[in-house]
Amino acid sequence: MSEITKQQWAAIAKELQSMMPVVVFTLEGREISIQRERKNESTTLLAVYIDGYIKGQWSLPDREGFDPIVEKVWCKKTSRLYSHQKKKKLEKKFGKRRLREILPSVDAESFYYLPHFGSSRTLIGQYKKLDGLKIVTIGYNNSRMPLEKTEVKDAPAANA
Repeated sequence: MSEITKQQWAAIAKELQSMMPVVVFTLEGREISIQRERKNESTTLLAVYIDGYIKGQWSLPDREGFDPIVEKVWCKKTSRLYSHQKKKKLEKKFGKRRLREILPSVDAESFYYLPHFGSSRTLIGQYKKLDGLKIVTIGYNNSRMPLEKTEVKDAPAANA
């Protein structure tokens, strides 16, 4: 299991549920950073960056350039070739035995990895099982890269 204490996990959970969370871990010498990002107008996700990057080629294990750490830190999704309803219709039409002869891949599944989690609870549940996971920072206040201050210029006076 990870070397992170219960109190630290509670602090991580609280941070990840906030509006602008930043949590940075290290695992196998790699930096894993988590930030909240917008999916659409009303939905946000917890994005997981590996050494500051999210690369599309990492999402499928059989692709060239796949990074094995993705299996540990990204969200695994599974999809079936045929939906449950479609499979039932085919079984009714052909029978179970005949269907397996015609379509041996009727029960086949494919999986891929997503660089984001829908909730902090699923992320924490997966990360608690990781060996060698270490916390680096929790929140912006403890961040190694402080937020840059932006200068606010005076707006031109409105003519009334």
